[in-house]
Amino acid sequence: MKLETMVTRASLILGLFWGCQGPDLNASEVSLAWDSPANNIDGSMVSDLAGYKLYCGTSSRSYSTILDIGNTNACKVADLAQGLTYYFAVTAYLRNDVQSDYSTELVWSAPDTTPPLISAPAAVSVMAEANGLAAVPNLVQSVVVSDNCSPPAAILVAQAPAAGVLISPGVTPVVLTATDQSGNSARVTVNVTAMATTLPAPWNARDISSGSLRAGGTSVSNGVFTLSGAGNISGSADNCRYAYQALSGDGEIRARVASLANAGANAKAGVMIRESLTGSSRHATVSLSPAGQLEFLVRTSTGGSVSSTVSPGNVAPNNWVRLTRKGSKITAMKSANGTAWTSIATKTVNMASAISVGLVTVSGDTNSLSTATIANVTVIP
Repeated sequence: MKLETMVTRASLILGLFWGCQGPDLNASEVSLAWDSPANNIDGSMVSDLAGYKLYCGTSSRSYSTILDIGNTNACKVADLAQGLTYYFAVTAYLRNDVQSDYSTELVWSAPDTTPPLISAPAAVSVMAEANGLAAVPNLVQSVVVSDNCSPPAAILVAQAPAAGVLISPGVTPVVLTATDQSGNSARVTVNVTAMATTLPAPWNARDISSGSLRAGGTSVSNGVFTLSGAGNISGSADNCRYAYQALSGDGEIRARVASLANAGANAKAGVMIRESLTGSSRHATVSLSPAGQLEFLVRTSTGGSVSSTVSPGNVAPNNWVRLTRKGSKITAMKSANGTAWTSIATKTVNMASAISVGLVTVSGDTNSLSTATIANVTVIP
């Protein structure tokens, strides 16, 4: 190959004229232009230029697309994916197919102007507490998001009003906003209906949550409590549905778990003594599982792990459960008739004098609900 037949690289300059969004809203296009080479390496005039080739790829000097532009100094490249960075270079070739080296490389990032897609349930209902107010549930967990560039894990979802804000009975619009890595956002509105409580004083009910939790509910009719709840009683913090009243000093609660429906393997329903309404609180719980086993669950330190003592249950629906507090000693008991009681275990749990005592149910996961009916509830201060 003779020097005089080679096109000089230095005379080939690639420039970006502009970038714009193409007809496909998920793609972009750019217009490129470059100078014509005037001289061969030996300084002689280029007289047999045949055309140009444009190289394009998403890695520097590694081009996945090659376009023969012909003998013109400009071209348009379309269907470039938004959010990606592209690398461009041009070569010139003579009529005998001799080709120059690559031009200076141009780097361009296709802007992402497409908002994410977001969907959520159109409406949800929550039960108000005995004070007439209900807490806005955490709806972020119910959102499904996708995006043309950002992975779902990188999309930020915000909720307003925030989870836990107290609302009055009626309908409250809750706006969920999804924002991708490029700042594009989309919104969806969920109508949250707060229903007036049917719990008699001194009972209250709420979801105890250490994170995202599907909202549960509580009602009572003719002395029978119905609790729907998600979550689990495990680890360093609980997620559960809890109907409760205050207890100061020694006391006990007893009840009959009549049914547990729509339950996963880790669902539970029973009675609980709890130091506070935080997820990491100390507590003692005796509950029935779907398999018919009774579990005495205890967290002895705030944020500590939960220990479990398992005992055979009785024939449904006659699973009576009982917790008795005397000082720092809490005893779990069971009965088939509410009269003759058998001890499951006694544990030492140092709690404050003023605590809560009540009924609890969980489904075994944070996204689904199980429903328990609990009858013959007695609290003795």
